[in-house]
Amino acid sequence: MYDTALRLIHSAGLLCWFLSAIGVLFMRSNKESARIITDKIKMPMAFFVPLTGCLLLIERPHLFTEWWMISKIVLSVTASGFAIASRLLLLSETSEIENAFFRYLGLEIILLLSVIMAVCFHG
Repeated sequence: MYDTALRLIHSAGLLCWFLSAIGVLFMRSNKESARIITDKIKMPMAFFVPLTGCLLLIERPHLFTEWWMISKIVLSVTASGFAIASRLLLLSETSEIENAFFRYLGLEIILLLSVIMAVCFHG
């Protein structure tokens, strides 16, 4: 029961993280709304999803031998780094960083999509 609930919470968190990153991408003109979504949804999920993933791996350490799980971990940690970098750029007050913000956000979305595909098609 604990494992199933943790998997469900982990999957729902990843979906929220992915959808909030896409939402921020489409809010190019409204920097304040993008900042609110980033602060309230995207950044907590960028912390929460890897945390619940670590709890799942404690329950099933044999998954460290699977190549798709190792690639999922690397992709998700890198996506977390891009989420932090894009938030730092969003909090910056200079206007020249907009291209870098959307580049980091795009890379985060691509990596999160790769994580979802690695899990769905690992078989």
